[in-house]
Amino acid sequence: MKLTAGRVTAIGGLATAASLVLLMSGADAHHPEVSASASCADGQAVVRIAAVSWVTDNEAHRYNSNVSVSFDGTVVGSGAFAPTTFGFTVLHNAPADGASHVVRATAVAGFGPTGEFGSEGEFRETTVVLPVDCASTATTVPPTTTVVSVTTVPSTGGSATTTTAGEVPVVVGGEVETRQPANPIVVLPKFAG
Repeated sequence: MKLTAGRVTAIGGLATAASLVLLMSGADAHHPEVSASASCADGQAVVRIAAVSWVTDNEAHRYNSNVSVSFDGTVVGSGAFAPTTFGFTVLHNAPADGASHVVRATAVAGFGPTGEFGSEGEFRETTVVLPVDCASTATTVPPTTTVVSVTTVPSTGGSATTTTAGEVPVVVGGEVETRQPANPIVVLPKFAG
């Protein structure tokens, strides 16, 4: 058979296609997947990182006993790809800086119930952009002291006095008690009789 330009091109195309199939099958096997999202809670950014095993019909190949999750190169959690879920979630608090950060899931152990399928060190990464400012979502605690006006009318006559305070004196059964009022309180004279 004589090689012609057309046959050389066809053979080259087939070789390229075969190489791509081999590369793609190796790239898709035995690895973790990772996704991340960020939101604000209690005044700071919270990053939700989901690590899941690669998808295949053979569940034994999805199992991994040790997968680590990192945020900008620092490990922030770990878990296992176990039957039924083959994934886990890590929540990580970070300063709300509006920047893009790298999140990575790495297979520390080999895949398979005893690690028999290898691929230790395989990883996938993604980026997550944190909110610019979470201060507006901070929970504010109302003050514990409510300031009210209190008018005391003496039972012996004379003029009434008005005071303003967080805790007010209240006469109950001849005894003075201090209470935290919700509304203005008027203390009236005790009636004898």
